[in-house]
Amino acid sequence: MFDALGVDAHYSAVKPAPPSVMVGMGKAPRRALEPLFRRVLARAEAEGFSGDAGLFDSFNRFVDVLNEEAVQSGFLVDAVEALLGCKLGAASAAVCDEFQLDVIVKSGILVPEGVVLVPKAFAARWEHAVGKEMWMEYFGEGNVRLVAYLAAMPAQLQDARTAASGWEDSDSEEETAAMTDD
Repeated sequence: MFDALGVDAHYSAVKPAPPSVMVGMGKAPRRALEPLFRRVLARAEAEGFSGDAGLFDSFNRFVDVLNEEAVQSGFLVDAVEALLGCKLGAASAAVCDEFQLDVIVKSGILVPEGVVLVPKAFAARWEHAVGKEMWMEYFGEGNVRLVAYLAAMPAQLQDARTAASGWEDSDSEEETAAMTDD
């Protein structure tokens, strides 16, 4: 597919997933993700994602809006370029249409660490926890457990953890540039 679009990229889904898939866990991508994630949370509260919908539907709506915002803000292009290790140029829309952001733990409090970049085919296969063993193996059991632990923390601890972690000030210019340079 990439050759047909004139993109010099080679992608294969290896197990466990490479760090560039775990966009919510890397310092530079998380720094870029944080404002986007907060906007989507605010929108979720304003639009009442939970309302009459069940919890699972609310998480799916959150993921849909996260992807809408990621496309509009350019975050998705940056994340896909980081994953593939190349600039996409004119092919960015076509290539990015094959990927999406998702959340690996759909319970408790949504946390940025749980945001991952996956091919849309993976997201469709793993919806409703189908193939959960493959999913756990791909993302790594340790990563999933960490996100589940963070998602179970009360909101006050989440805010304290974020403030104490120094995420906003700890990124080197090189790490930030890797996710934001054109």
